[in-house]
Amino acid sequence: MIIQEGGHIGQGIYLLGTTENPIYLMGANHEWTLIEGGLISTTDIVLEQLKNLNISLSDIKHWIITHCHFDHCGLLETIYPKLPSVKVYASAEAIEAFQNPKYLRQIRKYNEFVVPNLALISQINLTEIPFVTIENGQYVSLGEEVLEVIKTAGHSPCSLSFWNQKKGVLFVSDALGELRNNYEFFPLAFQSLEIFRQSIKRLAQYDAQIVALGHNGVLTQNFAKNACTQALDGLEAFYNQAENLHKQGLSLEQAAQHLSGILYPHSANFVPKELHYFSMVRLLNNLTYEAIY
Repeated sequence: MIIQEGGHIGQGIYLLGTTENPIYLMGANHEWTLIEGGLISTTDIVLEQLKNLNISLSDIKHWIITHCHFDHCGLLETIYPKLPSVKVYASAEAIEAFQNPKYLRQIRKYNEFVVPNLALISQINLTEIPFVTIENGQYVSLGEEVLEVIKTAGHSPCSLSFWNQKKGVLFVSDALGELRNNYEFFPLAFQSLEIFRQSIKRLAQYDAQIVALGHNGVLTQNFAKNACTQALDGLEAFYNQAENLHKQGLSLEQAAQHLSGILYPHSANFVPKELHYFSMVRLLNNLTYEAIY
């Protein structure tokens, strides 16, 4: 099944924030872990959810950041200062991005799109956070839980996924693409289509009972079992779609406009229209290496 509402999703794991832009909570007693960095506009929602679950902010000891995109690190600016005991983990590539003033200005620009009065709620600069570097193949101990770190580039060079073997839960962020209606995935291969494909195949090696996505839901049962196959099917469907647009005589820019027109409504609440269009341009540009555009 596809879980598209907040709360307990199974195996003692909770979906916080919104289904569109979730973060995940797992743990027990006085040692809890957040996975994903979320969207800055969900700050009050997440704090209220933690309060309703009777989770003390001082008991959140670990925070896993999957990658450096603004919709996956937004809550660091507002909630991190409220967590006195937390360690924040990310890939070396993500940490490098967070130390780059130019990149931080981009994050601030996109955060201001979702929160126009950003200056009133932003409390920390990401350069001030002492990140802990994690890498592929590492096992991270988080109280009673252990996560295996899986490098899943392709969406971005800094992207990581995480496997909780004890619970059978795979946290994939955007590594499978964007879940759309009818259990279809659209590939978000903004770094490389081939690397994106290889990352999906790497994730397919795990016998996941629950697949926690970066957007739009959580997959369980057969939906979780078949998630990687569906993501590869989505990648193939994109190849066919792009080839058809090319055969119709559309330029790369026209094809990007066409794709953005179809897909943008799914992300309009948090992605600037211009950014979405240029994301489609980047995706199609990646196809130039495969002789389609």
